[in-house]
Amino acid sequence: MNKRKALKQNIENIKRRLQNKHSVHDYTFFDSQERIKFKEILSDKLSGQKLFDCCKNLGIFIVSFGEELKYVLHIECFYRIRIGERLILTYNDEFYAPNGEMLTRKEIKKSQRKFYKNSLLEHSFEEFKFLTKGAVVSSIEINEVGDLYVSFDNGVIIEAFLDCMGQNNEFYRFFEYKNDSPHYIVKCLAGKIILQN
Repeated sequence: MNKRKALKQNIENIKRRLQNKHSVHDYTFFDSQERIKFKEILSDKLSGQKLFDCCKNLGIFIVSFGEELKYVLHIECFYRIRIGERLILTYNDEFYAPNGEMLTRKEIKKSQRKFYKNSLLEHSFEEFKFLTKGAVVSSIEINEVGDLYVSFDNGVIIEAFLDCMGQNNEFYRFFEYKNDSPHYIVKCLAGKIILQN
């Protein structure tokens, strides 16, 4: 089985396991109190952690943290990475060539089959990794609508913006990379933002 199929199967297994594990009632509305608790969890786990790796697979932006792979953040909503006023990476970079020109449909499909090779996204990932080499997570912020901000001590910021009110739409999830660790999932349910774990 090739790497892409194996990763896809792994993601599907995780989702299936979580669907079986959680009933509709295993969530809380993402009000100010829940945001504060979740921010404390993220801050406790991620503060002082280095970037381990990042990639995009099956439409999910995957950011991992730790000297060795320890924590994982899956982002399925609009995201961008910036340092100050300068954009480093955005959700739509997969549709552009490294020179900034838009790729054709054929080029996009070819790039996606090869894990975004020859796209601006691949170039952007490399720049993000270079800029965060040796940097550690310095702070976590979650605003009143659930947008997530992960800041590094050198000024690089990962921003995830809740961008869709589709039923059961998952925005992002955080978990420790070990079997049976809890998954904290920020998603939409009946027009409300919820935290499922």
